[in-house]
Amino acid sequence: MQLTGLIHDLGKLLFFYGAEGQWDVVGDTFPVGCAFDERIIYPGSFAANSDARDPIYSTKFGIYSPGCGLDKVMLSWGHDEYLYNICKEQSTLPDEALAMIRYHSFYPWHSAGAYHELMNEKDHEMLKVSRGVVLNCTRY
Repeated sequence: MQLTGLIHDLGKLLFFYGAEGQWDVVGDTFPVGCAFDERIIYPGSFAANSDARDPIYSTKFGIYSPGCGLDKVMLSWGHDEYLYNICKEQSTLPDEALAMIRYHSFYPWHSAGAYHELMNEKDHEMLKVSRGVVLNCTRY
């Protein structure tokens, strides 16, 4: 887990490879393909997003089903999701480490209780890991 803590932000190297700006590399992550939750930071900023008015994407579950599991949910693109996809395919990191990387910036989920209706049993275990990491990181 210490190694995961050290590498979790390596995805920010995307900034040097074709990023349009800091906004498309860093920031909080959230699911796409379903309604934007009010617990996302600056929820009003999604008002101009066409997904907010889409007849499917604007519903609570959107393209997902209740309890489908976060492995089946597409998260917004950023450094966390990039590094997660690299490590998932090219490393032997355990699920707990992959969750730390992927969900580090998913604050609406691990800190505010959003999107829990999409979780499966594995996600409940990963939430315990994610919350522990966030709590430990905020102490320093």
